[in-house]
Amino acid sequence: MIIRRVICPLLLVYGTLGIMSAAAAQSVETGKANTPFDGRIDQVIPLLLGTVEAEDFFDPQFLSKVASAAQMKAFVQGVVTQFGTPQKITHIQKTSASVATLKVQFEKATAIIDVSIDAAPPNKVVGFHVSPDQPVVEDDSFAKIDAELAALPGRVGYVVENIAEDGKRTVIAGRATREQFAIGSIFKLYILAELASQIDAGKRKWSDTIPLTRRSFSSPTTQSLPLGTSVTIEQLATWMIAVSDNAATDELLFLLSRDQVEARVRMVGHSAPEKMLPFLSTVEAFLLKSDYRGVRAKYVTASEAKQRAILNRKISGVGFEEIDPMKLTGTPAAIDSIEWFASPSDVVLLMDHLRRMNNQTIFEIMAKSIAPAAAQKWKYVGSKGGSELGVIAMNFLAKAPSGKWSVVMGSWNNREQAVDEGQFIGLMLRLLNMVTEKKND
Repeated sequence: MIIRRVICPLLLVYGTLGIMSAAAAQSVETGKANTPFDGRIDQVIPLLLGTVEAEDFFDPQFLSKVASAAQMKAFVQGVVTQFGTPQKITHIQKTSASVATLKVQFEKATAIIDVSIDAAPPNKVVGFHVSPDQPVVEDDSFAKIDAELAALPGRVGYVVENIAEDGKRTVIAGRATREQFAIGSIFKLYILAELASQIDAGKRKWSDTIPLTRRSFSSPTTQSLPLGTSVTIEQLATWMIAVSDNAATDELLFLLSRDQVEARVRMVGHSAPEKMLPFLSTVEAFLLKSDYRGVRAKYVTASEAKQRAILNRKISGVGFEEIDPMKLTGTPAAIDSIEWFASPSDVVLLMDHLRRMNNQTIFEIMAKSIAPAAAQKWKYVGSKGGSELGVIAMNFLAKAPSGKWSVVMGSWNNREQAVDEGQFIGLMLRLLNMVTEKKND
């Protein structure tokens, strides 16, 4: 399955941090579980070591709506590859019988992992994330991270920029910052920007409702709702960004109109708009990638005008049930030709555009998958990532307590094989860690 929500260690967790309980401390010291929650804590290290299966640790709803067992396994493997063997839990802050934050010592780094369990038996995990300011690699540096990114197979580009109040951008670190990369679901931020613009202009309201009319793959929220269900525009936008729901994305794209979203791409600024246009829906991308009725080769070599004609004559009105999912597995599918493309610098322009819109709802939506621990370091952090087979991209918009804004954005493409999503996410989090007042002023 492609264009799925990125396997992000910033998975939602509920509750606030509190004081470590005696029972939890005993569990760390002796390995003896005193409560169902302590038992789950005792499984964290075995989960990271691969001796506890995701299905035995996570709640089924978590695996079906947030990240599958295979995705979680891939993420865990990536963390271990980058930070070494997990050794022990060194500290627990526990606020209730179901929510706690763990400090985990790895061979090469320390990580903060928030865990939340279901209060009802069998008390499986419903929230699990690594905080945005962790894990920390000892003596880390931009140079170290750059070297590790450069060593990844395939093509990698990233940029770290500070943005001053007057809009002046200062590059702190980067590689291939102006090269075009497949960016996966980050394209959805262009739709969010156009939606907010239409709302600011009084054409729509966040509270407006529309009926669901579309289906797509990787639609964890809308797939459980009957067609015709009325939902608000704000709900659709939240699902599009927070869980990368593809059906919600297509609903908004066609509600706003493809022409208007494409105009937004040009207005925001894009160094190679011909690579992004026509602006595809997720179903159109799936159909083209799976070579529906043999149109892929014609589409790839056609001019933009002819590509639009192919969409109108061959693809328009075709539902996702016509997609052959077997053609979307195995090896990356046309990630160099049928995708949404942007350079790291292009995405900085987009993030800065969203920042300057100063729309509180946008900020809230982009912060949905950021853990509460982020507030300890940042005044605000918003994020959006995207992935498919052979593609992963991630970016952060962060505001420091001083008021200074920063953007961290990266893409990794490998046309030959799947990318290690967990490893890349860890590297991007390390870049975010490096963006501090002390290190880049």
